[in-house]
Amino acid sequence: MVVLAIGVVERTGVKDNLIRRARAMNAGDALEAAEFIKRYTPVPDRLAHRLPAVLERLIAEEILLGVVVEYIHDSDARPQLAGIGISGFASDRWSDGFLASPAPHIDLIIFDQASRDVQEPALLSYNEIAEANAGDGLTLLPLLWLQLTDDPADPEAHALLRLGQQTFIDSHRGYRLARIIKETWAERAFAFQGGGFREHCRIPKGTPLSFHPERTLERDHIIFTVTRQEIEANWPGTAAGLLFAHEPPRCGFTRAEQQILVRATDGLTDARIARDLGITAAAVSMRWRSIYTRFLECAPPALRFEEASNGARGQEKRRHVIAFVSEHPEELRPYARPARRNAANGSNHAARG
Repeated sequence: MVVLAIGVVERTGVKDNLIRRARAMNAGDALEAAEFIKRYTPVPDRLAHRLPAVLERLIAEEILLGVVVEYIHDSDARPQLAGIGISGFASDRWSDGFLASPAPHIDLIIFDQASRDVQEPALLSYNEIAEANAGDGLTLLPLLWLQLTDDPADPEAHALLRLGQQTFIDSHRGYRLARIIKETWAERAFAFQGGGFREHCRIPKGTPLSFHPERTLERDHIIFTVTRQEIEANWPGTAAGLLFAHEPPRCGFTRAEQQILVRATDGLTDARIARDLGITAAAVSMRWRSIYTRFLECAPPALRFEEASNGARGQEKRRHVIAFVSEHPEELRPYARPARRNAANGSNHAARG
């Protein structure tokens, strides 16, 4: 979601002697995620060998949001990938052009384009996401959700799908969305028809794939859309309504601080956070001190912790902050703030860092 730059609450369930765990995707997951995508989608040969590097770059630059669902064994065996979800934010120009001339497999169209040097990329950069999030809003592209089993008769398929839906909502709450464009199989249309989405078009089985001319679509696909205005007018209480609910952030955490908080809400230790970010343990501690200072300045009185009065330390402070940002996911999202003037020296400083 996420990660990568998404805050995903860990949710678990038991499958035989395994535990399901959902977490934010990071750049180190790119190779395994690429193999998963190639297993379940018609990736053309020209993209197949580039896909791991494309995913790694887009995740590292916080352009793509990703979620990994994995099975954790009781033993020390390596976790097994059970599902992945990937999304991004598209420019208005690309989105309008796509809706005017829709084509199947938005995910592979986007990845194929990202593997080449194009003048106007479809996906927004981190800074462009921050600008749109603080402005008129973003167009969200949920690019794919893939899982080990899609058999309706398999209870595990339903468990993975439920977990995917929940982590998708958790990963994207807090953004100011203007529109969502979602492609799905016709068999899954029911999941969107009751949630405020409207069918933009149906792409029939047998349609040639623009990025893979020798292949055709294997089943009917549907392009759904929904806008903030439509949700506010008709469907505010749906799952999609949760995604469109938005408040401006109060704390103004910097990008570096958000990187810590996103991973902390995933339940990662500081040692793991340092390893994922490629920084030292001392750098993680320094960012936590900055987070605590900023939190005390902006958090409402009911959530404040005062070391002098109640002796809160370490994990208690961490718990307060994580509880706050979990309740207010907008604090974890890129958000462009106007430069502010330092009264002491008269110089301008950007609030984002």
